[in-house]
Amino acid sequence: EVQPAASGLAPNSHRPDPGASASGLPVLPLGWARHLSGEGRYFYSCQHIGETRWEEPKDSGKDGVGADWHWAVVDGQLCFIHPASERVQWNQPDVGDSQVM
Repeated sequence: EVQPAASGLAPNSHRPDPGASASGLPVLPLGWARHLSGEGRYFYSCQHIGETRWEEPKDSGKDGVGADWHWAVVDGQLCFIHPASERVQWNQPDVGDSQVM
């Protein structure tokens, strides 16, 4: 009988690539979903911004990825916070097509 390792995986189990989904396709930026058209072609949508397109969304930009940022309302104005660096800015960070939640 094989007992699970401390990590919850059986010994010698394969750990998935964090840059790929269970399907082997690249993981999408925060807020995006992948769909398969009737013709077998992938398309992408982001309900938060109401966008649907054929091009795969970019997962990062010059300011990193959306998951690394948070937004808050300060004195009635929206600001963006990068907790790891304690950076605060008023303009939306460039995080590719990823969403800041």
